[in-house]
Amino acid sequence: MRTLKWIATVCSAVVVAAALGSAPDAAYATAGPGPSSNGGGVISAVSRGPNLLDVFYRGAYGAYYHKFGNGSQWQTEYVGGADSLTGKPTAIARGPYRVDLFIPDMWGRIYHKWWDGFQWFPSQTGFHFLGGSLSDPPSVVSMNTSQLNVFARGTDGTLYYKELNGSSWWPSETGWHPMGGGVVGAPSATSWGPGRMDVFVRRTDNRLYTRSWRGYWDPSPTEFKDLGGDLGEPPVAVSWGPNRIDVFAKDRVNGNLYHKWLVGEEWGPSRFGFEWQGGIFVGMPTVVCKASDRIDILPTGTDGDIYVKSWTGYSWVPSLSAYTDIGGPVFMSGPPAAVSWGPDRVDVFSWGSDGRIYDAVWQGWWRGPQPI
Repeated sequence: MRTLKWIATVCSAVVVAAALGSAPDAAYATAGPGPSSNGGGVISAVSRGPNLLDVFYRGAYGAYYHKFGNGSQWQTEYVGGADSLTGKPTAIARGPYRVDLFIPDMWGRIYHKWWDGFQWFPSQTGFHFLGGSLSDPPSVVSMNTSQLNVFARGTDGTLYYKELNGSSWWPSETGWHPMGGGVVGAPSATSWGPGRMDVFVRRTDNRLYTRSWRGYWDPSPTEFKDLGGDLGEPPVAVSWGPNRIDVFAKDRVNGNLYHKWLVGEEWGPSRFGFEWQGGIFVGMPTVVCKASDRIDILPTGTDGDIYVKSWTGYSWVPSLSAYTDIGGPVFMSGPPAAVSWGPDRVDVFSWGSDGRIYDAVWQGWWRGPQPI
């Protein structure tokens, strides 16, 4: 078996599973909150491998549901909830037999449950309490199959962090480690492989900042590296392979999308520069990587339709500043959640104004959204 990469965020960013061939045996995954690589406004989606799709969403009265299927046949199960659970779910897949689900309550505390390939823990409808006082859903990455790394913004504007190693949480089950303040909106974290993860934030000066883990925190455990810009929304970060990160941000003044990328240790087009990508959208787009050097940007237009722009490895299609409308039978509510299980398959899930979930599919061509 050959695994290209598990990407979320969740390429969330969030997890988006961009696996080539059969179900992967390793995972470097990321999953993100609202404006994320794989997070929609009210739904989260992951792929555990070819024909293995999982969609999570909140129903009425704090009830959370899980749709799972192969893209054409779907089943639905109830996975618990309460009136106090009000936040958007964040899901991440660490392989074909492990899914983790995080849900915030109305007080910003995080609840967690996980599926081991056979059943949900701590129970079908139960959750494990992780504490916190957070203002946004978390961004979750995994540098290997036994680890989870969770980033979130606190109600005090501080970036907080916790990690799961095997079955033990650090700094504790309910504790969170502060990593510096002045953060505006949700963070976006991504990993390109073992021993490396990067987190990106918008700060109070509306500039883009980052911090990297490479066996130690760079530039430091509490400092960020300035990458410039004038952001109007929190960023979205994805990685399609080792030594590569792509970051997308919306300009605060004109509302257009801008892009920058990291290759090794060099930022393109420059440390403080951005590539203009046009567009006027509702919120931030979802970004998905379906193969090495292949990216799809999927925003929601002001008309409620889903749009797409694709990087082919050589150029942006339809163009650097244009997007293709892939439609929608009803007005879409919130940004979509996109996942990929290979270079010829992308599923884009959206919540319709009629209360149903829709799936638009790329399989060499785009099929417009249909209810599932």
